Amino acid sequence: MTPLIAEDLLWMLHDDHTGEPLLARAVIDRVLAGAVLLELTSITPERPVPPVRVLDSGRRGRPVLVASGGASAESDAVLVDALCRIVGAAQDPGQLLDRFGRGLRTTLLDRLIAAGRIDCDRGRVLGVFARGTWPTIDIAGKQQLRTRLHRVLFDAQPADARSEALLTLLSTARATAIQCAGWEPDLVEHTARAQQHRYLSAAVVTAVERAVCRTQAGLYTGAV
Repeated sequence: MTPLIAEDLLWMLHDDHTGEPLLARAVIDRVLAGAVLLELTSITPERPVPPVRVLDSGRRGRPVLVASGGASAESDAVLVDALCRIVGAAQDPGQLLDRFGRGLRTTLLDRLIAAGRIDCDRGRVLGVFARGTWPTIDIAGKQQLRTRLHRVLFDAQPADARSEALLTLLSTARATAIQCAGWEPDLVEHTARAQQHRYLSAAVVTAVERAVCRTQAGLYTGAV
């Protein structure tokens, strides 16, 4: 089974060797929830009707999300759980991000471990506080993933829906440059932000960007 976009994203947001998270965990939780929402709403040639559609609510142009006929085709447990939170009524994308993030990181880490992509090293800080790191096992596979993104960024290779979502989420979290060693960071981030969205919903991308910005601001002010 193809990994979720959120799985690849979480894999990229941990240091290859130390296994440490590269961002604050609150920010990681937000972009992981965004990855699930983008996966459910993206439109591709293979899936012209996504499981979740974006509609205009009619209230100052604010978008809402509704489950579509394509919802029954989903079999991944994470996506099914997310769909269950949408079915029945139109939902605000920003509010859904709060619900999707609960427990998601732990679930995805377990999947990455089971797939042999990462290891888990648990210990304690000062002998008291539990601490975990998740170093990469499949270094070659991770580098292949980075190479695909580099080709989109720097070689003008057309992005598929998956690459487009990963680059959008990495850019939103200001983490694209971390994946592009040897390139000037500002250039990388600027290039990532300039990518066109062919498959992703602009309304959902905006909702994810706002949620991540609020989380980052909360960390800065101590509110998170």
